[in-house]
Amino acid sequence: MVERIADIALLICNLLANVILSQAKNLDNFYEGRAGALKKGKWGYVDKTGQFVIEPICEHARGFRDGKAWAMDGECQFYILLDI
Repeated sequence: MVERIADIALLICNLLANVILSQAKNLDNFYEGRAGALKKGKWGYVDKTGQFVIEPICEHARGFRDGKAWAMDGECQFYILLDI
């Protein structure tokens, strides 16, 4: 029974990974439940279901740490804050 549950969980993880990869050309590692994702030349953030939770608007972006992520668009640098 436990092995069957583990197999199902692995299948679900693989399906979610395929959804995420189909929506984003480049995908960064997940930090604090969000991953940077490149779409049409701009970075945004997806959650673990592959849905953009922060639309791609930045030319450069880093992963979240302590509830914030550094981002840059043009010459403007700023932090994106997690809504807790």
